[in-house]
Amino acid sequence: MDTTLLLTTIEAIAKILIMVAVGMLAVKVHILNEKETNALAHFVINITSPMLLLSCFFDHGDPERMKGFLIALALGALMHIISIILGIVLVKKGTPTSEVEKMGITYGNVAFMGIPLVNAMLGEEAVFYLSAIIIMFNLFIWSHGMILMRGSMSKKDLLHVLTTPSMICIFIGIFIYVFRIPIPDIVRSPITSIGSATTPVSMIVAGSIVIRSDLKAILKDKKTYLVSALRLIVTPLLLLLFIKVFHITGVVAICAYVASACPIASLVTMFALEYKKSPDYIAGLFALTTILSLATIPLMVMIYSLVG
Repeated sequence: MDTTLLLTTIEAIAKILIMVAVGMLAVKVHILNEKETNALAHFVINITSPMLLLSCFFDHGDPERMKGFLIALALGALMHIISIILGIVLVKKGTPTSEVEKMGITYGNVAFMGIPLVNAMLGEEAVFYLSAIIIMFNLFIWSHGMILMRGSMSKKDLLHVLTTPSMICIFIGIFIYVFRIPIPDIVRSPITSIGSATTPVSMIVAGSIVIRSDLKAILKDKKTYLVSALRLIVTPLLLLLFIKVFHITGVVAICAYVASACPIASLVTMFALEYKKSPDYIAGLFALTTILSLATIPLMVMIYSLVG
């Protein structure tokens, strides 16, 4: 077993847990209210996270990286297809919460939680590969997700996919990387510094959301255990099977595997609120899976190390 990877994961999770606890404490002592939490989340999604993604393309090193990027794209598509099938097969149809449960199973927090996690575990190279998975996340959630929640998608939705700050920064980054455009330090340094704020701010936001959730009510609903298990355990294990069958190794494999084990995406709660699809229920599931992931992600990494 690769104990180094496991210890690195546990250390990263421990650091994240402390930052989550700070967010919870900030709410308890009335430093951070709900409006301020939403503002911070907006700041992470639209400023710090895109800057972190962009900074990962500044180094034009090993050409094998682009090959890994393409593999990550394929794994990103595969993990979403696996989750969609799980939702179709295992979620009871026709219930008031069936759509958001399928959304929760399919869409993990690969940006908001994934970026700080893989960055802490594996460094900048992993964030580079994660950007490919984020591309697939956006393509799927604004197509499949939109159809699931609204029954259709429009050209405007497709345009939104391509014009989010993260996607724009990824496209700019790919251009910089492919054409080996040198980035002067006067530009590189502030972008990198802004991006480095992603981990602490996003985890403080996660903690403030968790502390406001009614976890007692969520825990009484048996369906939450199925959704949580499918999102946090079954999906990554099925992806791991494909990773081993196709002999995918290295940082790109670990990055995709960890991304597949992330808790429910915060964007799912926003979709539920927008289309009035049990928003309180999915917000509770978001909080529950976020808490559980602090234990299940190290467990998943342990399994990866054992079958390694």
